[in-house]
Amino acid sequence: MKGVELVGVYDRDPKRAAEIAALQKCRAFGSLAELGAGCQAVSVAVPTDLHAEIALPLLAQGCHLLIEKPLTASLAEAEQVLAAAKAHHCLVQVGHIEHFNPVMAFLEKEAKRPRFITSERLAPYQLRGTEVGVVLDLMIHDIGIVLALVKSPSPGSTASGSRSCPRRRTSPMPGSNLRTAASPT
Repeated sequence: MKGVELVGVYDRDPKRAAEIAALQKCRAFGSLAELGAGCQAVSVAVPTDLHAEIALPLLAQGCHLLIEKPLTASLAEAEQVLAAAKAHHCLVQVGHIEHFNPVMAFLEKEAKRPRFITSERLAPYQLRGTEVGVVLDLMIHDIGIVLALVKSPSPGSTASGSRSCPRRRTSPMPGSNLRTAASPT
C-alpha cells in the first residue's frame, strides 16, 4: 500500500517471527512492547480469545489497530478495548474482509430491495477458529453482509448449524457447517 511501510512482525515463537520477517524483508520484534514502540499501527491476527490480551497493551502504547474479526471473544473484552482506544486516542477497526470483496460493492449498488438472502458456509473441520463459536468466527460475516444489503437494523432471520465432527471442549458452539437465511422485515 502506498504510504505504508511494513516495519516488522511479532510472534510468541521467535523462530516463526524470524521466518516471516525474512520472507517479508522486515524486522522480527522480540516482544509485544517492542512491536508497539516501533509501529504506529498494528494488524492483530491472533486467535480471537487473545485479541484483548494483545490489543490492550498496544493501545496503551498509542498504536492504531486493525483487529481480525470478531473484535473480541466477549462483550466485556470489547468494551475494554474500545475504552482503551478512546482513552489513548487510537483508531480500532475490525477486519470484516467480506465488505471489501468486489462482489459486495456490486451487490450494494445493484441489489435495491432484496426479499430473501441465504448463505451457506460449508467446509471441512479446521482447528483454526475453534476458540470461539461458529457464529462469531464465520456467521458474523454473513450477518454483516445481510445488514449492509438490507439496510435495516433488524431483519428477520433464522440460522442453523450442524456439527461435522466432535467439537473441542473449548468451543461454546457446535459445528463448522452453517446456513443462514434472512428475510427483510
